[in-house]
Amino acid sequence: MIVSHRHRFIFLKTMKTAGTSFEIALSSVCGPKDIITEITPNDEETRRQLGFRVAQNDRTPWLQLTPRGIARVLVKRERPVGLMNHEPAWKMKRILPESVWRDYYKFTIVRNPWDRMVSLYFYQTRARTPRQPFHDYLIENPARVLDNWAICTIGGRPVTDGVIRYEALAETIAEVSREAGIPASVAEVFRSQNAKAQHRDRSFRMPARDADLIGLLAEPELRAFGYDAPPPGLVERAQDRDTIGS
Repeated sequence: MIVSHRHRFIFLKTMKTAGTSFEIALSSVCGPKDIITEITPNDEETRRQLGFRVAQNDRTPWLQLTPRGIARVLVKRERPVGLMNHEPAWKMKRILPESVWRDYYKFTIVRNPWDRMVSLYFYQTRARTPRQPFHDYLIENPARVLDNWAICTIGGRPVTDGVIRYEALAETIAEVSREAGIPASVAEVFRSQNAKAQHRDRSFRMPARDADLIGLLAEPELRAFGYDAPPPGLVERAQDRDTIGS
C-alpha cells in the first residue's frame, strides 16, 4: 500500500494481482514523506538494490504507542506496529486526513475472481504434500473469495477512481498512470519486475461446483468490475470428463 503526497495518489494493494511488482515500481517515484508499507525481506532488498525507496512512514508514532507497544519495541526489539501491506480502504479513510482521502487519486488492481482464487490456492498450499484438494481449500476458506473486494470498497461500494485490470496490465497501467499523473517510467519499471514466484499448475481445472460457489460469493465484485465467467479452460465441466474418458 502506498500513499504518495508527491504525486497525490493512494494505491490500495490487493492480493494475487501482481501488486508487489507494481508497488516496487511505484516506489521508484515516491518522495521522502510518502507512506510505503513493508513487503517481504527479499522484495525490500530488490527495492534497495534498484535504488528505490523501501518501507517508510508506515509505523505508529511513539506518542501513539500503548505502554505494551513501547515495551515490545524496547525489550523484544520489534518495529512499532503500523500500516500493513494490504490495508482496506475503510482503515485508510479513517487514518488519513480528510482532504487527502477526498482529493488524492485512489486506484487498485482487480483480477477475475475465479482465476485469482486458483492462484491463491496454489500459493497457500505450495508446501503441502500431498496438496489439499481445491474443493476442500475453498470450503475451508470461503471468505478469501472476497479478500480484494474488502480492500477496495467501503460499505460494499468501490472507492477507487481508477482500476488496473490484471488481464490487461500493460494497457490499464498506462491508462491509470496518465489519469493519476504517475510518471511513465513506472510502467517501464513494472515490466522488468516479477517479484513473486509462480507456483501454479497451468493444467489445473476447477470443478464446476466450485466455480459456481465462487461466482455466488463474488457476485458484487463481478457486477462492479464486469467479470461474468471464469477464464476459458479453467473449469472442468461434465462434458470434459466424458470426452477424456471416451
